[in-house]
Amino acid sequence: MPRLNGLREHTFQASQTDIRYDEGPDNGRPTLLLHGMTRNCRSWGSVIGPLSARSHVYALDLRGHGESGRVDRAYRYHNFAQDVIEIADKVIRAPAVLIGHSLGALAGLKAAADRPHFARGLVVEDPPVYAYERGLEALQTRLGPVHRIIREGRTASRIAERLVRDTGREAAAARRRANSLAQCDPTLLEQAMDGSMGADWDTDPLLHRIGCPVLLLQADPSRSVALTDEEAMRAQTHLQTCTFRRVDGVNHTIHKESPAAFLGAVEPFLDSLEAGQAEPGRRIRRAARDAAARAVARVRVGLQCAWSDNLRRSEPTRGRNGRAASRRPGKRPLQLRRRGPVRLDPPDCDQTLFRAASPNGIGSGSRPTWPG
Repeated sequence: MPRLNGLREHTFQASQTDIRYDEGPDNGRPTLLLHGMTRNCRSWGSVIGPLSARSHVYALDLRGHGESGRVDRAYRYHNFAQDVIEIADKVIRAPAVLIGHSLGALAGLKAAADRPHFARGLVVEDPPVYAYERGLEALQTRLGPVHRIIREGRTASRIAERLVRDTGREAAAARRRANSLAQCDPTLLEQAMDGSMGADWDTDPLLHRIGCPVLLLQADPSRSVALTDEEAMRAQTHLQTCTFRRVDGVNHTIHKESPAAFLGAVEPFLDSLEAGQAEPGRRIRRAARDAAARAVARVRVGLQCAWSDNLRRSEPTRGRNGRAASRRPGKRPLQLRRRGPVRLDPPDCDQTLFRAASPNGIGSGSRPTWPG
């Protein structure tokens, strides 16, 4: 297949499969493009020019899509995110803006939550973040016909014929869509429809862990079922820093159907990231330091109260003759004994903050401890 304009083709060997990606010229900070389900990196062709003119673009073929490798029954959200993290660690090696559509948006959300120091900003285009809460029937109704076309068509030409006959698409549009469908692994659609793709996915806590600025784009709810108005509002309440834009009159693939509307929302967001905002790692370290200070202050107040109570109990009582009265057996004063370091797990301080802020390896899985 032809490459995107001005981009070089590469292949990266990830831990589970090969990931194919296109790389643009180094015209700025890194920007990582993540396509939607059954698409490939060429789906960004309508907006790749303006984006690559201002940034260093990397456009991935997600596993099971395009020219990237296929993995048997390994198409969960965290699998896609792991490929993104490996590309970030071993290829990009610098904080980047993640722009994801649909499935790519979910992979970007997961990657940004797991590696907060990597994400400078995140653009999520019509993400189906709560799709599995609605049940599997809606997904099966939407993806079932596509799955049958891929299974029965097998080749791009036969798939194009099916699209023209079954959906009424124009021949040219059907051929373009058929090329991406022919390169899609049917197994990933099966995992999407049986629910295993979203196993262990808990949306609200994951959104709460994302510390970088987020631009949430919603397609017209009357033309797209990926994200409803109620779900968009719910997602905003859990994201720490969120800018929301709704694009009316446009379906699920905003960047393809209306590139001007897409760029009109994304470019001001990218400008705001360049306008002097603190780097994500610095913001996270500051938040971790402030939250830890609040937690230590609460512990100190508790210790002071306990010592005051101890002093009151240990004061001798006076009898009628002014002498100290003897204590009854079993009424010993309260004594505080140190039994090791005080472990803090403050409710308003996410452990992700500690992991990102740690200079000496706390982020390897252990929780921070503070001296008592």
